[in-house]
Amino acid sequence: MEPTEVIEQLIDSKLLRILRLFIQEKDTDFYLKEISDRTKVPVASVFRIVNRLVLLGLVTRKKIRRFKLYTCSEDKSVRFLESFLMESRHILREFLVEAKEIPGVNMIILHGKEEKDRANILLIGEHIDSAKVKELVAQTHEKHHYTLSVLELTEQQFGQMAQMGLYAGEKRVMWRKG
Repeated sequence: MEPTEVIEQLIDSKLLRILRLFIQEKDTDFYLKEISDRTKVPVASVFRIVNRLVLLGLVTRKKIRRFKLYTCSEDKSVRFLESFLMESRHILREFLVEAKEIPGVNMIILHGKEEKDRANILLIGEHIDSAKVKELVAQTHEKHHYTLSVLELTEQQFGQMAQMGLYAGEKRVMWRKG
């Protein structure tokens, strides 16, 4: 069983859906009813769970007259939870397991930030099997509704383009052969 599956079995599914909503939309203020609608969790349960999250410091409550708005806190506990609750990370991990088995792939790089519904991936190697790459991207999109923009490059092409500043910005090597 995958570590994320263990966590999903340990944590109440309603709590998990609410936490994911707050983490995926950190800068958004929500009313209780809105949280209920988005997560398909009854309002009474949302009220109980959100109040618990407020007490734990994971969610902040803003009072505007007689209305209460809730938003994700910015602290190290939230960042820790984000590391294993973000669905996009699980999807990328699943993609990574399959992509590193494609003949010719020597390195897999995440270019830019992963988002909740998309990511940019650079596959670096020689004679990469493009048909298998396309099939894997299509499977990922069909299964998760997650868009992967994948570019295949040789190490020489990547080096030249990086020197020209075409791949500036945040890059994270997700896997390297050997």
